[in-house]
Amino acid sequence: LLFEDTLMTFAKDTSDNWLFSSGEKAKSWKITSIIREIKNLKVKRFVEDDPTYLMPYGLTSPRGRVEVFSGDDKLAELDFGKEKRDRVYVRNPRVGSVVEIDQEDLGKIFPSKSELIEATKTESES
Repeated sequence: LLFEDTLMTFAKDTSDNWLFSSGEKAKSWKITSIIREIKNLKVKRFVEDDPTYLMPYGLTSPRGRVEVFSGDDKLAELDFGKEKRDRVYVRNPRVGSVVEIDQEDLGKIFPSKSELIEATKTESES
């Protein structure tokens, strides 16, 4: 997940737990929820197929990007551009079409890192 200046990379360990690339444990249910949100993302409006110019949509330098892998195979990738009213422009580089999604979906796909980090137990809690 890349949103504005924050890059977060996750991978599953051998125990099926999600970890940040830094080794911190992530809330597995939250990562699963993000993947589900991406999978179930609803297009509100088709804007343009293979546009010549991406700048009007804020997709020349997208403010957000999602890439989902299974091993070395890229399963999905989406670029998120600028907001217009209550919608956000999104483009799948593999397909090329620009669409609009609801702005509220952005927060479900790009939560803050603090929302994703699994709290570590202190000695008094163990």
